[in-house]
Order: sequence, then structure tokens, then C-alpha cells
Amino acid sequence: EEILPEDIGRPAMIEKIAEGVRAAMRDAGIGDTREVHYVQTKTPLLTVDSAADAALLDQFLRGDATARYDAMIQAIRRYRGVAERAAWLIMHDWDTAEDVAQNVCFVFATEYETVSITGTLRSYFYCAGRSRALNQSRKEQRAHKWEMAASEHLAFAENDALARLEARDLVATLRQ
Repeated sequence: EEILPEDIGRPAMIEKIAEGVRAAMRDAGIGDTREVHYVQTKTPLLTVDSAADAALLDQFLRGDATARYDAMIQAIRRYRGVAERAAWLIMHDWDTAEDVAQNVCFVFATEYETVSITGTLRSYFYCAGRSRALNQSRKEQRAHKWEMAASEHLAFAENDALARLEARDLVATLRQ
């Protein structure tokens, strides 16, 4: 069973490890605890920031409406820049990166019940910003490709009035 960051060094962690040791002893056929001389565990590095992040995430996911709202505001203030920088690394345009970060924050705030956060809040905002920037970049590349194809079609359709109108409508639609 997973040990939550807020449980590290606390009774909940000790109980989970004890359960795991008992299960391992059963599996190994060891009946007497005196036969176990040493138990070593690996736990994630716990820093002040990661503990505060875990507490903020816990408040966001499990708190009442007021606590959840406060946690959401704190998380957005703390990590909006992470999403923006992640988006800028893909887009190389601060205005677009700002739009992407705004979208990440909007989704975080409005769709919190369906948002899946498996790591830290920082990693969520980074991955969400990067993912949305990649999607935006692909969308722009596709639109550019279609616009170029429509322009070529327009050039070939100079003598055909209907084809020219269709091509212009297509270009206008893609620019929206």
C-alpha cells in the first residue's frame, strides 16, 4: 500500500510497514519475529516544500468547499508559473504560454472532481502545461497545413468561381 507524503515518519507509515513485514514473514514461512533481524524501507525524500504541497493537495481533494477553494487559490498562485514556463518551452511565445497556463488553471479550478493528480501539484501543473502546449502546437501546425492546401487549391481554381468561393470559405474557417 502506498505511503502518503504526509504519513512519512508517522504512525500510519509504521503500521503500513508492519503489515508488509507480517505479510512477507507469512510468505517466507517465518513464524517468529525474533528471526527477523533487520527491515529496510525506501521512502521518498520529504522536504518542507513537498510536505506543504502534500498538505495543500490533501486539503484540495478532501476538504470542505471553503478549504477546497482556499487550497485551489493557493495552488494556482504557487504553480501557474510552472505551467506557463512548460508551455513556453514548447511554444516559444509568452502570450500563447500565458493562454495555455490560464487554461490549465481553469480546468484545475472547474473540473477538480475529474482531475487526476498522481504526483505533486508542481508536476501536475508542469505536465498539464506541457501537454496543452503540445496539443496547441499540433493544432496550429494542422491549421497551417490546411491553410496552405486551401491556398494552393485557390491558386488552381482561379478560373472556377465556385471552387474559388469554396477555397476562400475554407481559409476563413481555418483562421477562426
